[in-house]
Amino acid sequence: MKLSRRLQAIYDELKPGVPVADICCDHGYLGAHAYLSKKFPEIIFIDQVKETMIQLETKFEQFVRDDEIETSVNFITADARKVRVPFSGNVVLAGVGGKNMMEMLEGLFQSPDFKPARLILSPHRNPELYEKSQLFGLPFSHSNQVTEADVTSPIFVFSA
Repeated sequence: MKLSRRLQAIYDELKPGVPVADICCDHGYLGAHAYLSKKFPEIIFIDQVKETMIQLETKFEQFVRDDEIETSVNFITADARKVRVPFSGNVVLAGVGGKNMMEMLEGLFQSPDFKPARLILSPHRNPELYEKSQLFGLPFSHSNQVTEADVTSPIFVFSA
């Protein structure tokens, strides 16, 4: 499975050996790629659009699922601001506007059991919201930019 340059750059930032939460997962390419890599114990896909999640889960079961891969996979249809699951791995939020992304993060961090090891963000707009020395207690690690089809996308990494 070949990823776009932006998704590959995001994938390259994932910390192996810990779960991956792909929030606003859209087509699920990033999470599917992480699953097939066998480097992560769990993949969680989260999106609020029910039809998107039904299609994603169906396609995943048909074209991606491999009974020999021990990685667990969960599909959660919910507004990310309201998701309350214990989590301590990689969190990826990409492909949404910066203000909406910040609202989702504020909701996620309301849960005392939400303690990501690495937060990888790639907002469509308002990157200045993420140009900080820390975010929700996670120190800024580094940033990157990826250009594809004449669009430059920032990637911000915060890591415990």
